[in-house]
Amino acid sequence: MTTRTNKVFSFYTPLRNHLRKADLEGSLRAVHAHVQHQQFGKAIPPYIRNTPFGYNQAKSFTDFINFHVFPWELEVIAKELLIHGANIGGEKTLEDWNYLAGAVNKLKSLENEISKIYINKNKVLLEFHRMAHRQFKWQVRPNLQILARYWKIYIDKELSKIIQKATRLSVNDMYLVGIALIGFYVDKLALFYPPNIEIKGVGLNVLNNFLAHFAKDYDSLKNQLLQEQLLDERYMYAFNSLRAYPIVKMNYQDRSALVCPIPQLLYDRLIAGVYYEIYNQKGFDAAFGDSFQKYTGEVLRAGGKKIQIFPEKSYGGRRSKRKSVDWIICDKKSAIFLECKTKRLTFGAKGWLPYYVSKRAIEDLTIGLAEELKDKSIQVNAISPSDTATEAYKKYFPQYVKEAIEPEKIAKQAVFLCSPEANDITGKVSVVKKGEKPFEGFHY
Repeated sequence: MTTRTNKVFSFYTPLRNHLRKADLEGSLRAVHAHVQHQQFGKAIPPYIRNTPFGYNQAKSFTDFINFHVFPWELEVIAKELLIHGANIGGEKTLEDWNYLAGAVNKLKSLENEISKIYINKNKVLLEFHRMAHRQFKWQVRPNLQILARYWKIYIDKELSKIIQKATRLSVNDMYLVGIALIGFYVDKLALFYPPNIEIKGVGLNVLNNFLAHFAKDYDSLKNQLLQEQLLDERYMYAFNSLRAYPIVKMNYQDRSALVCPIPQLLYDRLIAGVYYEIYNQKGFDAAFGDSFQKYTGEVLRAGGKKIQIFPEKSYGGRRSKRKSVDWIICDKKSAIFLECKTKRLTFGAKGWLPYYVSKRAIEDLTIGLAEELKDKSIQVNAISPSDTATEAYKKYFPQYVKEAIEPEKIAKQAVFLCSPEANDITGKVSVVKKGEKPFEGFHY
């Protein structure tokens, strides 16, 4: 444990000790009630007491700002409750607003102290990015349109085969069970197990297959969350396993139950979470890319009644077969060339999509342009470096400089590609990473 981590731990202790006194069942029930009130406008139940004047009537996100308890903070508190909450015999509960406010204030104090230790003027942009990544997702409420969009992409024939092989669930079964559970958890914290299932064609075996990917037993999840705990500048932002397993298998009211403290996390897990679970399966990149390309075409055709839409076409002979752009959209005055850049997105893209997609586009442009110009003896190559210790990088990300490559390493590869030794090299992407020789491939 470093000196800095020791300092953070001393500020973390008041929050930990506060939540150790909190009854786990009642406190998770309180987290659920407040998140549902803020996300869906659900009425505050009678077991929540001592709420401040006007809170129960608040409707919009701007209304809730005045009460200084936010859903992203409640997510952290739910995680801490699962680690430290009193599973038996807690003398306090977050159902009392005053005790909840005490926990939130201790969390805010911890965050402030972490900022004093780790954040300086050189890390302002990084901190803004983290704040946005943490908070903005809570400003878009779960809705059927987004669920339907993901279902439409996942249900494609080839992609759905990959999903079923990886999860032992058909896409339809996964979404039937997932949507049914989201609907149940809108109003309730816990579903007693085994439940009475009234979905045609869905039995307990299908539910259990679903739970194998979306749920974890309390003791295992508690240990996993504890192992993941980061008492540094990443404390509020780091991924935690409650997002991977938003349903907790635990005793509730002395019965076996499936507890979902924050239904938003189950919704997130059903959409983007499925992607991040299976992205590394064999054949996934091509299947996902093709499905997304088809989906894009359907959307274009549904909304473009006054335009012409042309799909991707293959052209050229057997030895020089090429493909056009994915979609061409045109009217009488202009044309748009649309490429769907999804085929090689991986976990590294999470949180950095604009940067990641643009870099992929440059790599694909290199390969395509080299093919177009090879008959004119023009070489086209690209260098795809990892983090590079430029002056700007040193200023804004000083904590990562040791892991970054020096600019001279990129320059050396550029000189090689311009030398006579590389006369036969075209259409190649040279990946340059710290501690490795440049190699042909794609950035990851």
